[in-house]
Amino acid sequence: MIEPVYENPKVLVSNLTVIGHLPYLVEALDKSDMLLQWDVGAYPTDTFSLASFVPRIKHRNTAKIDGNKICNHTGLELIRSASARLPKQLFNISEQIRLACIDQFSASVERKMKRIRPDIVIGTNYGASRLFQTAKSLNAMTILSQRTLFYEAVYDDLNQRATQGIDVDMMWSELLWQRLIEGSHAEADLADYILCPSNNVIDSFVQYGIPKEKLILLPYGVDNDFGHDDIVSRPDDGKLRILFVGRISRTKGVDILIEAFNNLSLPNNELILVGRDCGEIDLEESQKRNRNIQYLGWLPKSALGEVYRSSDIFVFPSIYEGAGRVVDEAMSAGLAVIASKPASDGIIDGKTGMVLPEVDEYTVRSKIEYLVLQNGIRRNMAVAAKASMQERSWGNYQQKLTDIILQIYCKKELP
Repeated sequence: MIEPVYENPKVLVSNLTVIGHLPYLVEALDKSDMLLQWDVGAYPTDTFSLASFVPRIKHRNTAKIDGNKICNHTGLELIRSASARLPKQLFNISEQIRLACIDQFSASVERKMKRIRPDIVIGTNYGASRLFQTAKSLNAMTILSQRTLFYEAVYDDLNQRATQGIDVDMMWSELLWQRLIEGSHAEADLADYILCPSNNVIDSFVQYGIPKEKLILLPYGVDNDFGHDDIVSRPDDGKLRILFVGRISRTKGVDILIEAFNNLSLPNNELILVGRDCGEIDLEESQKRNRNIQYLGWLPKSALGEVYRSSDIFVFPSIYEGAGRVVDEAMSAGLAVIASKPASDGIIDGKTGMVLPEVDEYTVRSKIEYLVLQNGIRRNMAVAAKASMQERSWGNYQQKLTDIILQIYCKKELP
């Protein structure tokens, strides 16, 4: 029997905010002659520089994409980005502005979609449901690239913690939560397939009734150029450095990490915090209480690599996590890693890292003290962690992505 010959599908990718994995996804489609257009808030091209647009927008990837296929919606992204930095007193106004930007962006892409008629539409949570409705009317396939847990799973867990008397940050207003939850259900219903970066994300969808047949596991790639070739040669100046990279917030467990570090009974340790400060934790007061706590702010990739290379233990006690890319980066850099269950998809507990059974001060402190005292185990774990990440390059991610898209478009079974 002669196999049918298919032309490569023409794919439209749409997301207002540039998130970590999307440029690599778009680059893979461009290389495979599948990219029709990428509608995005702001991404640099030969004729458009982010530095001249808004200096705060930075991208840590090196994806190369045909600028003629990128459609920047710079005005909307500038408004959205500025509104996200309004004072806390204007939080409700900030939310409304950001939602209005997403709605306007979706309307613009929707009009264009009707004109260029793609074969496949790829959207990201949140904001894809309206585009998917239009795609269905055009008989286009819909793929959701999900980067977080299913929103309702997060919302329900936060509320459960609050009823238990735990001080939680609900992150968004009730109005926005309801819109996110309704939108995520609509996206999941309209999506033909959902690309998930971890089993944790898959489980959160299944928990709320999304058919498992729609869900495809596709872990993100990781940069393999952060660490030393020889882990044993890590600088030794008498101090052991404990590192956290990520948003400085309670949902990332930073308050618990600081408390655990303050209660360590071991000398000559430093806690280094890297990431955007959300204002939920008094870092200035924490540093006054303990001079061994350093806050470095947000760092570009080059500077972040130096921090990884000079650290010994990476701790990431995040309460909610879709993929935990920084955990993969730390493992690739050759650090012994301690991570919460939601961020531990790539960890073999006890071999390539340590998984926190609970995120509380005692558990975090106990794991840190164990790795500080067990120098040989810590080094062996670092070596095993680095080795486990060697196959997780962005090139491998891109190859798997294009294979998946071609197979589902051609109605073949997934591997």
